[in-house]
Amino acid sequence: MYLNLSGFSGTNVERDASFVTQLNWLLKADIVAFYIDYGVTKAMESMMNYCARRNIKFEIRMIGDIV
Repeated sequence: MYLNLSGFSGTNVERDASFVTQLNWLLKADIVAFYIDYGVTKAMESMMNYCARRNIKFEIRMIGDIV
């Protein structure tokens, strides 16, 4: 999801634009990878469900020892 340069979420307009961009990439991607470090956010879960409903191939990749 969208993070501005300070590392915090941007405005609603920026987040909405980011979401639309992600959907456009999902429709063109051969596979979508979700990188999990501290857990799955609601946004990530939502995108995984979207992929599953649309038969878009995706995989979950774990980062580090925290998971």
